[in-house]
Amino acid sequence: MKQYQAEAIVLGIRDWQGADKIVTLFTREFGKITALAFGLRQARNQLSGCIQLFSHIDVVLGTGKNLDVLRQASLKESNRVLREDLDRMAYSALVVEAAAELWPERESQSEAFDTLCSALHLLSERNPRIAALAVCWQLLSLAGYQPEFDHCVICGDDQCLLPAFDPDAGGVSCPSCRQLDHLSLSESSCVLLKRLFTLNLLEPEHFTTSASAVAEVENLLLHFLAHRLDKQLHSISFIRSLSNLG
Repeated sequence: MKQYQAEAIVLGIRDWQGADKIVTLFTREFGKITALAFGLRQARNQLSGCIQLFSHIDVVLGTGKNLDVLRQASLKESNRVLREDLDRMAYSALVVEAAAELWPERESQSEAFDTLCSALHLLSERNPRIAALAVCWQLLSLAGYQPEFDHCVICGDDQCLLPAFDPDAGGVSCPSCRQLDHLSLSESSCVLLKRLFTLNLLEPEHFTTSASAVAEVENLLLHFLAHRLDKQLHSISFIRSLSNLG
């Protein structure tokens, strides 16, 4: 079995057969990889301490017939705090699930990998809701789904006031073109969106915004993700359950 090395972030882990698990990795070198980890559920398995959701690891994999096999792993950064705080866990889950869905297997995305690494630090240290919104919008842009905010995507008007957002067309619509299914978008939300798209994830500046703008931008993001991926992400129900608890 041919072996190869990669630097990876753990995007997901699910049970397979017996004590085995299937692990979804996002690697710097090869993009997304789904691999089989034999015996990972066993307490004495040497991989179990490294293969945790959100962990940043170095791995050795062996090529397999259907799935590659995870042979070795060493921990670079645990990101344990993201698994211990419910809010951070929920919004981190949104980020890694979005990354897992936005790209197919084995499509190298080094810039997206760097964005994810920066994202995990940001989610650990700053407001996880704002961090996740910035990261998800930037991942969408890297995946080729950059929304248009500078002019109406239907008629091209670049002076439109009080725009809405058209998920189908992927951008703002002016009052003349707005349809019933377009999402409301206030001026403060437009300002926040533009800030999130350009936010430096390594050295983010501090800024203030309103709770209503954050809620509006989050609602827009979740609708846009569902539309572009043609599915609802599992992490969205987790986030909404926390909102209900609050």
